[in-house]
Amino acid sequence: MSSALASLGPGVVFARDFRIVRALAEGGMGAVYVAEQLSSGKLRALKVLNPDLVADPYSREQFSLEARIGGQIGSGHVVEVIAAGVDEETEIPYLAMELLEGEDLADLLHRRGRLPTHEALEIFEQLGDALAAAHRAGVIHRDLKPRNIFVARSKLRGMPFVVKVLDFGISKLITHNATSVTVTRQLGSPLFMAPEQARSGAKLRRSTDVWPMGLLAYLLLTGRHYWRSVEGEGVSLNALLMEIAVHPIDPPGLRVMEQGLDPGLLPAGFDEWFLRCVERDPERRFADAGEASEALRSVLRKRHASMMESEPTVVRVLPGMATSGAFPIAPSGPRARVETPVSQPVSTPWSVTQNPSAASAVIGPPPSGSSAAVAAGSSKRRWPVAALGGLALLVVAAAVLALRRGDPPSASTGQRRYAEPSAADAAAEAAPGQPAPVEVVVVQQTVDAGAATDEGATEQSEPAAPPAHVVRRATGRITVGADPPRCEVSVDGRVVGRSPVFNRVVSAGEHRVRCRRPDGRVMQRVVRVPGGRETEVIFPAE
Repeated sequence: MSSALASLGPGVVFARDFRIVRALAEGGMGAVYVAEQLSSGKLRALKVLNPDLVADPYSREQFSLEARIGGQIGSGHVVEVIAAGVDEETEIPYLAMELLEGEDLADLLHRRGRLPTHEALEIFEQLGDALAAAHRAGVIHRDLKPRNIFVARSKLRGMPFVVKVLDFGISKLITHNATSVTVTRQLGSPLFMAPEQARSGAKLRRSTDVWPMGLLAYLLLTGRHYWRSVEGEGVSLNALLMEIAVHPIDPPGLRVMEQGLDPGLLPAGFDEWFLRCVERDPERRFADAGEASEALRSVLRKRHASMMESEPTVVRVLPGMATSGAFPIAPSGPRARVETPVSQPVSTPWSVTQNPSAASAVIGPPPSGSSAAVAAGSSKRRWPVAALGGLALLVVAAAVLALRRGDPPSASTGQRRYAEPSAADAAAEAAPGQPAPVEVVVVQQTVDAGAATDEGATEQSEPAAPPAHVVRRATGRITVGADPPRCEVSVDGRVVGRSPVFNRVVSAGEHRVRCRRPDGRVMQRVVRVPGGRETEVIFPAE
């Protein structure tokens, strides 16, 4: 640190209007301090240029460019510059910017590891909005990396965080008559740097920023870097540059499996989107950040729509309830009843479901009164009906559950789409010594043993197993925010997390949403959630 910067200790007044509170960060270009602006009484982030670079015209230009760019872009995702100038006493240029509360993406990922899918996508969407605004203003960032992406606490109600793109000091402005700029210095971080940035004299364009967008999206969704050469210890810069410039770029789905991660972390269609972002030929990438962001949104919309169309209603059954003649299912969705012969428990088919390695049962809600009809039938034909029906339903259950196990996490929630268990379920699961609940899919139709038979049929004839099909129920999503955040959120009496809660999948219809604040105060609303749509619930400050 130079002597001039070393003298900026707590209490020192800089440029007549800023009293230094503490040092915040230091880098090659200069240092950042928390300072009180005397004219407004507010805390600011005071960025000063390294005195050793003051005499360098290029460094001074890059420093002052950051002040101009913020106003030119006009986005809430770019740090606001409040004042800029030169300190008369030291002749050091400075920028006074809004002071952000939060942490950069590198620290966030280091602290928390891989983020929930919905949160990762929200961060990326805001990043895309920031870059799209910059590209519309003719600005190329050139150094996108986790350290330059700041996840700040939002000052807006209902918005838990806001992404700010930092360090536009090495950005380049594109004039209205040009579509690219020429590289005169190698700028950018190698892990996220487009290949053309390593070539002196190469043309940079808006698609230069699209390259790191693909790599950042992979990092956000998986918590891991894409490049093989950075795995393990002793990372070689030459090996990394060779991989970026020469080696084949494999689909992300393959890299996820190589890294031992769940392929479901990546939404369907992500491979194609990513590979277009990291085309080595800039002309073959998305033209700019806006096009890249919209393409990923389209991928996510299509995936979510297909998942909403195919979502079954699921209920949960406790195996211990299976031996009664007619038992209730915990109400996680439409109520259903399972009918078995009253005088004889169906022991053989159900014993399969009590084996943890076996498939769960598929049980159908019968018409009203069918239990009596079954009980009134001949004892000689009661058992074939139950046995064949149970066997057929078990086969359907195995197929349905096999398909459900392969169902990837939702792009909007990052969770597999099982219906939420009720409070009764939770209590039953918590009881010591009780078997784990079995998930079943509600199917329709049961055999009416008292129905008329074809002429000539004997009493011992065995009716065919009933057809079964999955009952489908419309679903929607709830997003819950609160000011201040971190209130305990419950939906229909079940705690689902602390605000913000994003894209919670629920059945279409009315739901009771409650927010319990840290001080114990409770706010509650009843909202109607349309099928296939998202409903936002915001609890404002009182």
